[in-house]
Amino acid sequence: MLELTGALTSTGGGLYYSLPYLLDSVIIASASTALVILIGTPAAYALSRFRIRRRHDLVFWILSTRMMPPVVVAMPFFLMYRRLNMLDTLIGVILFHTVINLPLAILLLKSFFDDVPYDLDEAAMVDGATRFQAFSRIVVHYVRPGLSATAILSFIFSWNEFLLTLTLTRTAVRTMPVAASTFDTSTGGTEWGFLAALGTAAMVPVFLFVLFVQRHLVRGLTMGAIKG
Repeated sequence: MLELTGALTSTGGGLYYSLPYLLDSVIIASASTALVILIGTPAAYALSRFRIRRRHDLVFWILSTRMMPPVVVAMPFFLMYRRLNMLDTLIGVILFHTVINLPLAILLLKSFFDDVPYDLDEAAMVDGATRFQAFSRIVVHYVRPGLSATAILSFIFSWNEFLLTLTLTRTAVRTMPVAASTFDTSTGGTEWGFLAALGTAAMVPVFLFVLFVQRHLVRGLTMGAIKG
């Protein structure tokens, strides 16, 4: 308990004062997850419903971005961010986490949209709904489990990302994984007590997020197209 207090709630702002890092991680993970869902949902719907030219090649290209080692894009992103003066900024890290999580989100959501019968879209449009209304009011209602699962994965991936976040940040912005790396110094050794306290505290926001989203996940899995 002493280590947890010293690592997270020290009012003196000492070496192991980590509450700002926890807040940075919560803001970055939450904002990037919201952007991933906001952008990935219509993109996945379009890939599932529309006859796009060379659609399968596009899907494979999206999948291939997940096969690439993240370290490959570290230097290009660093140079681009430095040119745009976005290094060590919250918005820069949020946008980067959105970019790296978006391909997986699109692929996951597309599989859920593929499982929804196209008859639901046609029935809604026959009743006078536009394509967007059929998408937002009908189809999205039945892919709620997919949205919840995608949000959970995106949040966890953003929360745990270390290497590329370390490359794009300095001191103004620092996530929990990056902050934990500073607890191991060449002069003082590893502060195992503070590191354990920080790791324990880092699990709490993820647990709360999963607990909140899980309700929608279970509710969506038990909801059929006939029940509405």
